[in-house]
Amino acid sequence: MGAKSPKKGKAFELRAKEILDSLKSDYPDFVRLRYQPELTLNDGQVVRPDFDFAYKLPHAWTYHLIECQNRKRSSPTIAQKIRYMKATSPRNKFIFLYARALPETTRKALESDGVMHMSFREFKAFIARIRVLVKLLAAAEHANASPEEARRECGLTDAVNYALRMQRQYSYERIERAAE
Repeated sequence: MGAKSPKKGKAFELRAKEILDSLKSDYPDFVRLRYQPELTLNDGQVVRPDFDFAYKLPHAWTYHLIECQNRKRSSPTIAQKIRYMKATSPRNKFIFLYARALPETTRKALESDGVMHMSFREFKAFIARIRVLVKLLAAAEHANASPEEARRECGLTDAVNYALRMQRQYSYERIERAAE
């Protein structure tokens, strides 16, 4: 690992940042992003997650802290770090982004804490689904229309329905695995 590991980790973070920056750039009124924000926990400790990411939905903003890790095997300590941040801060939605295989123990620990975890490929698909939803919301607000009207106007009905189905399926799969 040595000196190469931090460089690989930073490059992995920057790939995620590029995807998030693109979404924010395209929809600045609907996406918020902070890179390595300084968060003060309830106990006074200061932590720096990799990203503080938020996107607007029709009913509210959805917020996620994102942690990235590019190692041959993700260690269980990342689950402990996230658990600690969740327990001592008002922010409780996390995404753990990994580059390689996730050990079963780490996966189970993350899922038991309600942490979404995804490979880079899954993360790109997740952001693509958010992009469709945000595009729909932006079109609806621009046209002063309901999301359903905007769907029809933009020809997004099939794409949005697919995105919503995939989002639900992703959530159900994670819930089912956590229950095992």
